[in-house]
Amino acid sequence: MEAIRHCLANLGNFEGRDARSTFWYYVLLLVVINVIVGIVIGVVFTAGSMGGAIQSAAGGASEAEVQAQIMQQVADSLSTQVWIGAALSLVTLALFIAAFVRRLRDAALPVAIAAVPVATSLFTTWNSVSSIGAMQTAMASGDPMVINDAAMASAGYGLIGWVGYLVVIVCGAIPTRAG
Repeated sequence: MEAIRHCLANLGNFEGRDARSTFWYYVLLLVVINVIVGIVIGVVFTAGSMGGAIQSAAGGASEAEVQAQIMQQVADSLSTQVWIGAALSLVTLALFIAAFVRRLRDAALPVAIAAVPVATSLFTTWNSVSSIGAMQTAMASGDPMVINDAAMASAGYGLIGWVGYLVVIVCGAIPTRAG
């Protein structure tokens, strides 16, 4: 708890150093919060989409009609889901960056390395937001091939975010160095 308190108390402090254990306990907190929020968001939106589908099925709608309704409801809520995810990503980045800079200093690494996870996070967030329209159009079509093609068109860009994660993992694992 002391590590988490330290990092939360120093959100805007880019000076000093953070030990590996301090950094990783704080990162663990951020990951757990992100997972919990992601699950809650997923459950809320899935329940909304499935509730209407269950009512339609109970009313005698065909399987194709129910599937089309689910896809339309998912398409309708996609923008909200993506914007919530983008906000969560930016808040997490803001909570994370000062601790990472302090960790880089502790490992005697150049602080400029922090630009990598910042840039990849901003890029993947931008990519998600900019692909909302294409994904909504694909989902509204109800054609699985169109949906797959639209998803694959931006999926490769999502891999760029993993570069930032790898940099954080590698730099975060380097032991404290005098300096």
